[in-house]
Amino acid sequence: MNGSTPAGPITIRAFDGTRTLFNAGKPLLVTIFNENQSIRYQNTFPGPEIQLSLAFHDGPGDSYAVTLWADGYRAAGFFPVKPIPGVNQFVDIMLIRDGAEFRFDVDWADLKTKYGPIANLLTQPATDSDAESRYESLRDGDQQGALASFFNLTTAMSQIPLAQGTVMDYMRQVIWDGGNDETFAQDRFFGYSNIELIGALKQAEQQGQFAPEPDPGVFHGTATLSFKQVQFGECNVQLTFHENDKTPNPAWVKIEPDIDYYRDLVAHGLLEVLPNTVTHGLTDPMTVYVLRWIAGRRVAGLQEFAPPYTVV
Repeated sequence: MNGSTPAGPITIRAFDGTRTLFNAGKPLLVTIFNENQSIRYQNTFPGPEIQLSLAFHDGPGDSYAVTLWADGYRAAGFFPVKPIPGVNQFVDIMLIRDGAEFRFDVDWADLKTKYGPIANLLTQPATDSDAESRYESLRDGDQQGALASFFNLTTAMSQIPLAQGTVMDYMRQVIWDGGNDETFAQDRFFGYSNIELIGALKQAEQQGQFAPEPDPGVFHGTATLSFKQVQFGECNVQLTFHENDKTPNPAWVKIEPDIDYYRDLVAHGLLEVLPNTVTHGLTDPMTVYVLRWIAGRRVAGLQEFAPPYTVV
């Protein structure tokens, strides 16, 4: 792929699960696919930075998937990368170890200081001490995946701007005692938001930020409305509403946030290098963490996706 003319230069940078640059000199296998899932280039380089160029056709064939793999790590990648002649693009990819674990280094005091809206949502309607105990139980117990999923969702929701504030600004409370399907899960949580969020999302839909999901009750039980973010190719937030369910406050509505891996089948097929959880079972919060971080690095001006945990 190097030496193709015309071509667009790219710099591939490998990061680890702590969101820092990968081991210097660690061999990295780079594979470039076209959108028909055909391998266009493959080679091994020392990391963490690799310079390549992608052939530019000024038409069909200019959408590539860039993937990385290292021995002992999960493969990961990004699609689409579209070359621009004479313009270097950075493609940042996160690799996490096989058998990696969540690391929650943020204590309750730091969570309140550095991630105030998230801590506040965890607190409602409990006292501060009860919320701290709840957080520590989730962090140190057997629900770390569910806590990571909650952090993925709330961090992403805090980065979705609406006409007034962000999605997170409309959140009011988490449902803690609604039964097995309404507690923390590794792919979603249930809660209450201000009902005005629905109007804000309809406005965002008109501006191309969200798309409605038809017949949301098919996959979401009593759901009446659902909106899916369309900003990224991977890991967009979906916000589903259960308008007919009872709420503690008439100004609130029951909400079910979750995240899907891929926006379309092309990305799904090209990035099937990720673990089997991509196609089997519940959404894996570790995979969401990787994909959402990678996708966010490709959006100019977007704050880094940095939930209050890392993967080691």
